[in-house]
Amino acid sequence: FTGTNDGRLRAFDAYTGNLLWTRTLGVSTYGHAIPAVVNGVVYTTYIFPYPMVYALDANTGNTLWSVSSGVNPSNPSEPVYLTMWQTTAVANGHVYVGTTDHRVAALNTTNGSIAWVSPQSYARVWAGAAVSGGKVVVGTDDSRVIALDEANGNFLWSRTLDDAPIMVPLIARGNVYVSSRSGITYAFKANSTGVTGAPVWESENVGPIYYSTPAYDGSRLY
Repeated sequence: FTGTNDGRLRAFDAYTGNLLWTRTLGVSTYGHAIPAVVNGVVYTTYIFPYPMVYALDANTGNTLWSVSSGVNPSNPSEPVYLTMWQTTAVANGHVYVGTTDHRVAALNTTNGSIAWVSPQSYARVWAGAAVSGGKVVVGTDDSRVIALDEANGNFLWSRTLDDAPIMVPLIARGNVYVSSRSGITYAFKANSTGVTGAPVWESENVGPIYYSTPAYDGSRLY
């Protein structure tokens, strides 16, 4: 499944490369998110002309649901307007997206309704969220990595880096791995106690890193 800047999402046969279906979801050049596929459903976000989160049938491309806004379950009189992250995160029955006031929202995969909205606002998230071990971890434009409780979006801890992390963090072996835009990779304890992420190590500066989540093979980080 590939999204393109002509506003379309295309499905290809993985063995032959044949085009299976095409959907026009957005406006040309307005942007789209990298899709995620879970249990036969494709989740993604397109701008048409405002951000719209979609759930599509992976076999047919038919829309199962689409939403651009909702209400805060903790305050039903409060409207919540969704925004686009570069990468779509789906885990444990939720799709994780941003809001126009820079909060994090968890949408129910069944119908797109909002399960929770983080009580606090943060700086802009460019890339997207990592979700594992009961944590939702994002990097923000004010040079922080922030961990939230997966159950309700409550703040757990944060750590300030030397520059903004323009990437989706990686959660593995009990650590959060994230690289700053300037080129330093950091490791923090995922289960840090207190409001500050506990550092494990940081690398030398290797030069600018954008939209490049680390890969991990069990013993090495790439």
